[in-house]
Amino acid sequence: MADDVAFDLQPARAVLADPQLCNEALLGCITDVFGERDSDWVSGWLDDTSRALFGAGTLPLAERAEKLHDLLAGPLALVPDTHDYRALLVEHAERRRRAHPVLTVAIGYELARRAGLHVYLGTARGSWWVVLVENHAFVLVGCGCEPPEGHVRVQLRCPHQLAWALLAQLAQLGPPELASRAESLLEVLPVCGETAEG
Repeated sequence: MADDVAFDLQPARAVLADPQLCNEALLGCITDVFGERDSDWVSGWLDDTSRALFGAGTLPLAERAEKLHDLLAGPLALVPDTHDYRALLVEHAERRRRAHPVLTVAIGYELARRAGLHVYLGTARGSWWVVLVENHAFVLVGCGCEPPEGHVRVQLRCPHQLAWALLAQLAQLGPPELASRAESLLEVLPVCGETAEG
């Protein structure tokens, strides 16, 4: 991570302001700005990790969800952490097996997408979820907590809204220099980003 006096946020601003922002670019951007190493490894790690889900698209929807949940809780062993800002970084999840629930969902979404599953990001009852879809049915996968029961209204979310949730948490939990970066990057997000639950 570069000294803040010399740190150039322009590349990150350009990525986050892009109307075509995708989840992978967002995770790489967050890694470059807030992590201890650059993001070159993130794509390869996601590719390698997603292989455990290959072929899951042929399973019934509930079994797909179980397979994704098992990957997040089993081999990745991602323990929820809402107190340490580093839990919002992919490298911390990969090395320390601790992740903020929003990051766990971002990783889960990306793994499922790479495995060819029909998937969205969403929020329901104040929490973020991976939304696995088949026809008119869906299943929610999160980080350790059980999906809400009964009739659930799911709000589908875009990568800008995910960016807002991650950056808002980094602004709240990070040390002053990183909180300042997060606040600066929040300013470039389109209006849709401001509507996301954190």
